[in-house]
Amino acid sequence: MTVVAALLGTGVALGICLLVSGLRPADAGIEAETEVTTPRRDLALLRRRLALAVGFAAPVALLTRWPVAALAMAALGWCSPELFDSKAAREREVER
Repeated sequence: MTVVAALLGTGVALGICLLVSGLRPADAGIEAETEVTTPRRDLALLRRRLALAVGFAAPVALLTRWPVAALAMAALGWCSPELFDSKAAREREVER
């Protein structure tokens, strides 16, 4: 039963992530032409990563009560901007 709950929590978290990324405009993201990073941009990226980490980990933690699964989902949420970002954003990083 807990395995089913873990799978359902993971599916819901991934579905929410896909929904949010689908509703986001295609040009949204880091749009820096230069390599200089600003504190405001760093803070915005940190906030986004933290929100994704909490959004991924909270359903798993509440539904399954498995701390390791919640930590794994938090790590996935933290890394998701690089994993699930658009092709255009990756190409901009390569061009840099």
